[in-house]
Amino acid sequence: AGLTITEERRKIVDFTAPYLTGINEILVTYKKASAPEDLDALSGKRIFVRKSSSYYESLNALNRRLKQKNSSPVKIEALDENLETEDILELVNTGALERTVSDSHIAEIWSKVLGDIKVHENIKFREGGKIAWAVRKQNPELKQSLNHFIRKHRKGTLLGNIFFKRYYEQKRWV
Repeated sequence: AGLTITEERRKIVDFTAPYLTGINEILVTYKKASAPEDLDALSGKRIFVRKSSSYYESLNALNRRLKQKNSSPVKIEALDENLETEDILELVNTGALERTVSDSHIAEIWSKVLGDIKVHENIKFREGGKIAWAVRKQNPELKQSLNHFIRKHRKGTLLGNIFFKRYYEQKRWV
C-alpha cells in the first residue's frame, strides 16, 4: 500500500484503483539549506531517496531533462531500503541529510511536528500522482477484493475522509 502508480512499476506489478489522487512529489530540505527557485536550481545538488521509490524515478527523469540543457545532474544518493519516507524526513530534520523528496500529503503532516524541515510545495518532481496498492500480476481475485474495499474507504467517502483527516491532517497521532 502507499505506492505511486508509475509505468516502471506497472511492468512488475498490477495496481488497485487509486485511493489517493492529486499527490505531488515535492522537495523537503533541512531548514538551513538554501531554497532553490526551481527544479533546475537543484543541478549538482545531492538528494537522498530510496532507489525503490518513485522519487528515484522522478529524479532520473529530472536528470534526463538537465542533461538536455547541458546542466549537471542531481546527485541521487541511494538510502537504505529499510527506511520509510517518514524516517528520511526525520534524518532531514536533524540536519544529517540536507534534501529529500516526499509525497505532498506525507510532507505536510510531518512538517507540523518536525520543526527543522522545510517543505517546498513549489518544487514538484511529479504532479498529480495516484497512490494505490500493488498486487501480484495474475491475481485478479485479490485485486477485485481490494478494489471493492477501496470504493467504500478511499478519500472522498465518509470513512475514507475520516481516516485521511486522522492520519494526514491531524498531527496528534504523529
